[in-house]
Amino acid sequence: MDDSEVSKNERSRDLKIPDLSSNGSSNSSNLGKYILPIALAVMAALNPACSKKEEGKNKNEISLPQQKDHPFWDNNKEYFRKVNNGEFSKEEYTQRFKKLPNGEIIFEDIGALVFYKVEKGDTIQTIHEKLSKYKQFEHLKTSSRSKIKSFNVPQSSLTPGMLIPIPLAEEDRTLTDEQFVNYCNEAIDEMTNDEEYGPATRKIIKKTSKGELLAVMLTIAKQESGGKPIGQFELHRWEPHQSAFSFSIFHVLMKESGIKARKNLNLTEGQLYHPKNAAKLFLAFLCEKSKNGSSCNPEKFFPLMKNLEEMALFYNGKAWRKINPNYTRNLSKYYQQSKRLLSIKDLTPEKKTKSQRKSLQRKNHSRREM
Repeated sequence: MDDSEVSKNERSRDLKIPDLSSNGSSNSSNLGKYILPIALAVMAALNPACSKKEEGKNKNEISLPQQKDHPFWDNNKEYFRKVNNGEFSKEEYTQRFKKLPNGEIIFEDIGALVFYKVEKGDTIQTIHEKLSKYKQFEHLKTSSRSKIKSFNVPQSSLTPGMLIPIPLAEEDRTLTDEQFVNYCNEAIDEMTNDEEYGPATRKIIKKTSKGELLAVMLTIAKQESGGKPIGQFELHRWEPHQSAFSFSIFHVLMKESGIKARKNLNLTEGQLYHPKNAAKLFLAFLCEKSKNGSSCNPEKFFPLMKNLEEMALFYNGKAWRKINPNYTRNLSKYYQQSKRLLSIKDLTPEKKTKSQRKSLQRKNHSRREM
């Protein structure tokens, strides 16, 4: 017989109340240790809906790791300024172009992102040498020349007039896992109330949990950063086959779904560098690229461990096995690390059968009788 068909009285009779009458004068001292568990058991038995409500509440209660402040990202409120449709006005766009003393042209986006305007005859090396002469970019003198940690643009892709992002100092852009997951937590809280993407964000959390979503975001960020530290690879990347840049820790391509997500969030490319905005972009991108008609279905990628190949295809395209054959293996590894950081043992428990639920109830009753 189904649990819902059992009467309240029958549930009450199943509870075995310990006999305290033989304890004499010790009754009052022993009473306390029985009252609370008995009361909770009776409440759960008489009102299973209440118990399920508490279970659902606990599902999204997570213990965030301790974090240190990150002055580079935390001291500029312009990162959170609303820029309508993510585009500067014509007047502001023009004002953001600057000419350096030796004639080089730069474009200053919001925050840390500054673009260099490529000149005829430029190479990555000559651009590096020209900019490193200025105090603003003196970190280039000692920064890595590795492509993925530097300009992150192939030499063959440089064309006169092209705006390319100037690398940040690695020590400025990198974050600990603890710092990043706290930024993601803030982003999720704000996105659940977002007019455009709130419903889709809530659908993900309802299907899995906030902990699962946090773990997945950290997992993808670690993959895009080659492990630790997050942000060790530049926050931009030129995608030759797409003839466009990808931006943020998540390296979201600025075409179609990616650029639509950015514009709907009213963020410029420079604002995407901030880790909280990057997390918002990831959620919006997940929604836009999983649209079926007018409906967003990002929850289909969750739980991650059951959808590793789907996430690989979604994030890297049909050729993901050729481009990065270890992608799913890396995701699995980083996911386990993310779970440990968040102290979550089982983010997406399978539903128990009727017999399993009854067995668990018997075990719980046995524990109470001890």
